[in-house]
Amino acid sequence: MPQFLSLDEFKAERRIDSDDQDAFISRLLTSAETQLDDPFNGILRRPVVAREFVETFDSFDAVELAFPDNATITTVAYEANGQGGTVGAIYDLEDGRLRLRHGESWPSADRVTVTYSAGWNVADVPEPIRDAGYFIAGQMFDHRDDFDAERFRHVLAMMIAGYRRATL
Repeated sequence: MPQFLSLDEFKAERRIDSDDQDAFISRLLTSAETQLDDPFNGILRRPVVAREFVETFDSFDAVELAFPDNATITTVAYEANGQGGTVGAIYDLEDGRLRLRHGESWPSADRVTVTYSAGWNVADVPEPIRDAGYFIAGQMFDHRDDFDAERFRHVLAMMIAGYRRATL
């Protein structure tokens, strides 16, 4: 079942009145979402729909979140000499890194674990990303037998410009 693409919107766009192909179209929409939303292997190289990530680092200075876009930190935990704790509001998140606020200091740590969410709420997924999803599904629906891969890549690249992360 698609999360941020709508079966009804896809059908309205293509003037499809019948429900005969709903299951097939839903699979295409889900596939299109997966191609965009998989943060590790997807086209955008970032999560589209918000989800939780847990990353572990050797120190506070080593923290660089894999998916800093739209990130919200839930907890920052640390361990040192078999003891542990969590860090309160002594930092800000800037470009995926933890930055100490003025006058604060990090506790001693051998291991730092950051739990955070990254991505948009379903209702807030940017329109260009939704449009790219409909384009992907539409190409799979309309051109099952005569797919033009070069045109597809060119148009899709233009649609998602500014949202694709170049590297992880």
